[in-house]
Amino acid sequence: MHRSTVLHDDGRTPVYQACFTDNVDIVRTLKDHGADVNVQCNHGNTALDSASVEGHSAHGADLSLVDKFGLSSLDLVCLHGHVGVVSALIAHGAVVNIQNDAGRSPLHLACQEGHSAIVGILLQNEADTKCISEDGWTPLLLAHQNGHSDVITVLKQHEQMKSASFDFTGRPRACPSGDVTVVSIISGDVTVVSTISGDVTVVSIISGDVTVVSIISGDVTVVSTISGDVTVVSIISGDVTVVSTSSGDVTVVSTISGDVTVVSIISGDVTVVSIISGDVTVVSTISGDVTVVSTISGDVTVVSIISGDVTVVSTISGDVTVVSIISGDVTVVSTISGDVTVVSTISGDVTVVSTISGDVTVVSTISGDVTVVSIISGDVTVVSTISGDVTVVSTISGDVTVVSTISGDVTVVSIISGDVTVVSTISGDVTVVSTISGDVTVVSTISGDVTVVSIISGDVTVVSTISGDVTVVSTISGDVTVVSTISGDVTVVSIISGDVTVVSIISGDVTVVSTISGDVTVVSIISGDVTVVSIISGDVTVVSTISGDVTVVSIISGDVTVVSTISGDVTVVSIISGDVTVVSIISGDVTVVSTISGDVTVVSIISGDVTVVSTISGDVTVVSIISGDVTVVSIISGDVTVVSTISGDVTVVSTISGDVTVVSIISGDVTVVSTISGDVTVVSTISGDVTVVSTISGDVTVVSIISGDVTVVSTISGDVTVVSTISGDVTVVSTISGDVTVVSIISGDVTVVSIISGDVTVVSTISGDVTVVSTISGDVTVVSIISGDVTVVSTISGDVTVVSTISGDVTVVSTISGDVTVVSIISGDVTVVSTISGDVTVVSTISGDVTVVSTISGDVTVVSIISGDVTVVSIISGDVTVVSTISGDVTVVSTISGDVTVVSIISGDVTVVSIISGDVTVVSIISGDVTVVSIISGDVTVVSIISGDVTSRFRTHGISVCYSTDSHDRGYSVAATR
Repeated sequence: MHRSTVLHDDGRTPVYQACFTDNVDIVRTLKDHGADVNVQCNHGNTALDSASVEGHSAHGADLSLVDKFGLSSLDLVCLHGHVGVVSALIAHGAVVNIQNDAGRSPLHLACQEGHSAIVGILLQNEADTKCISEDGWTPLLLAHQNGHSDVITVLKQHEQMKSASFDFTGRPRACPSGDVTVVSIISGDVTVVSTISGDVTVVSIISGDVTVVSIISGDVTVVSTISGDVTVVSIISGDVTVVSTSSGDVTVVSTISGDVTVVSIISGDVTVVSIISGDVTVVSTISGDVTVVSTISGDVTVVSIISGDVTVVSTISGDVTVVSIISGDVTVVSTISGDVTVVSTISGDVTVVSTISGDVTVVSTISGDVTVVSIISGDVTVVSTISGDVTVVSTISGDVTVVSTISGDVTVVSIISGDVTVVSTISGDVTVVSTISGDVTVVSTISGDVTVVSIISGDVTVVSTISGDVTVVSTISGDVTVVSTISGDVTVVSIISGDVTVVSIISGDVTVVSTISGDVTVVSIISGDVTVVSIISGDVTVVSTISGDVTVVSIISGDVTVVSTISGDVTVVSIISGDVTVVSIISGDVTVVSTISGDVTVVSIISGDVTVVSTISGDVTVVSIISGDVTVVSIISGDVTVVSTISGDVTVVSTISGDVTVVSIISGDVTVVSTISGDVTVVSTISGDVTVVSTISGDVTVVSIISGDVTVVSTISGDVTVVSTISGDVTVVSTISGDVTVVSIISGDVTVVSIISGDVTVVSTISGDVTVVSTISGDVTVVSIISGDVTVVSTISGDVTVVSTISGDVTVVSTISGDVTVVSIISGDVTVVSTISGDVTVVSTISGDVTVVSTISGDVTVVSIISGDVTVVSIISGDVTVVSTISGDVTVVSTISGDVTVVSIISGDVTVVSIISGDVTVVSIISGDVTVVSIISGDVTVVSIISGDVTSRFRTHGISVCYSTDSHDRGYSVAATR
């Protein structure tokens, strides 16, 4: 034998191995040396089969050879899906319609495995689509069976699938003959295949996505219907019928055998099985961990329910019903037979057995060492309870009830007969006897030296308690309760009537009366000459305090707080609502109202016939002043300032835009000139004997005020600030240098010196969250109190009183000195200082970068406004009004005196001066080297224009116009007249 034909243990030759591993060169070499490519292995496979399985081509092989299963090389490549090899085998003469031992052709195998490309190649080579296997399957049926829709499409598109084909001769030509009859009908998308083999008939119908297969074998009939996701299988065998329906996750199986019917339904995790056999019906339902089994047999019904660890079994047989419930360690068994009912319950160590027979009921309960037996027979009820050393026996017979309780050394006997109840309790040295007769109840308790007697008659209850020198008498009548307590010199009387409660306490010279009515609470405290009344109604709290001639009323309603203070002829009202704060001060004929709402601040001052309203909202400030027939409205918005002044029939409007502001005010003997140039600002004010000069140069600020015998000099240089005030015999010097502050006040025989710097002596008292700092110098007393976030500093010096209050971010400082009242309010970045001295009122408001100072003295009103780089000073004195405005590089000075109005405007290198006096108006404009002067007097107008060395003049009189020009360096003049 040639070495090329040497066999492996399983009969495989070298050429077989080379084909299996696709070694083409080795195959050629072996063939050249005489190797036989048609030698079969032990399984009947040739080298060609090996190459076909692996998808390789082989040359010179016998294509008609088959293995021991009857599979040819073409069968193998169709089964394994090697498209290229299929074409090669057919090209080399492979038989397309060859059938294996099971009667299946290569087309059967390709349709079975879903190889649509191979199906197309076979159809192109006239593969028989009507060939039926030994078990009755056509290629189309196999494709339907395995869900290969793409193969079905290829088959239906084939030329042979488009026309009906009837073959009444049995099998197609390529199919083996025998005792099998097959009829195939194909019409459009409907395929019907009937197979008869002996006594077995199989009919398959495919129409669209609906497949029906009917099998009849003897007395057994099976019908399978598949439509979409619904499958119905019906089996009839003798007197047994089984119908199975599957739709989605629901399956229903019905079985009828003789008089027995079984229906099973499975839907998700729910299973229901119903069995009917004669007069017996059993229904089992399983849903998750719940199982219900119902059995009905004749007149006996049994229902079992199992859910987790709970089992319920109900049995009804005739007139007997038994229900058993088992849940964990709890078991309940109820039995009803005729008129007898027995219920037994066992839960842990507790057992309860209830028996009802006729009109007798017995309930026995055993729980640990406690036993309770209740017997009800007719109108007699006996309940016996034994628990340890305690025994209770209750007997009810007719309208008499007796309850006896013995526990250790305590004995209680209760007797109820008709409307009389007597309860006697003896425990040690305590004896309590309660008697109830009709609507009267008397309870007497004696314990040692304490005696308590309670009497209840109708809706009246009186409880009297005497213990030592304390006597308490409580009386309740209807919805009225009165409790009186006397202990030593203290008497307390409490009265409750409906939702009204009144508690009165008298101790020495102090009387406290508290009244509560619904959600209203009133507490009154009288101690000496001080009276405090607090009222709380819902979220509203009112506290009124009267001490001497001072009255303070505080009202809190939700987030609204109102504090009213009346001291002499001074009234201060503070209102805080959310972020809105309103402070009203009334002193004599002066009223000051400050309102702060978010970033809006409004300060209104009314003094006599003078009204000043200041409004600050964001970067907009509006100040309105009404004094007699004079009205001044100043508006500052950003770098724009508008000042409107109305005095009699004169109105002046000043507008400032830029970084220059000059304000000149002349009012009678009052002159104010304000100049800002670079970092130097000088403001001079002269009013009668009052002179004010303010100078700011770099970081040095000096303000000097001289008014009669009052001199105030304020100097700020770097971190040093010195303020000296001399008024009559009062001298105040304040010095701040670095971290050292010295304030000296001398008023008559009063001197106050406050020094804070290392060696300063401060006496501080702290009690809980209260801190008191007391400083005594001469007859001057300063008391500082800090409680929580509230700080109060009170200073009394002679007739001068100063009270400073800090609560949260709000600071209020009130100063009363003789007829002088000063109130300072700081809330957030808003500061308001109000000063009233005789007929002089000064209100200073600082909000952010806006400062407003209003001063009213007699008929003189001065309002200064500083907002960023804008300064406005308005002075009204008699019939003279002066408004000075400096904004950036613009300065406007308006002066109204009688019928004379002067307005000066300086903007950069432009100066405009307007003078109106009677019917004469003069307007001068200077811009660089150009000067324009306009004079209007009656119907005469003269305009002079000077530009360099040229002067031009216009003169009108009536309808005449004169024009002249002079030029000195050119020596000529021109004049024209019309």
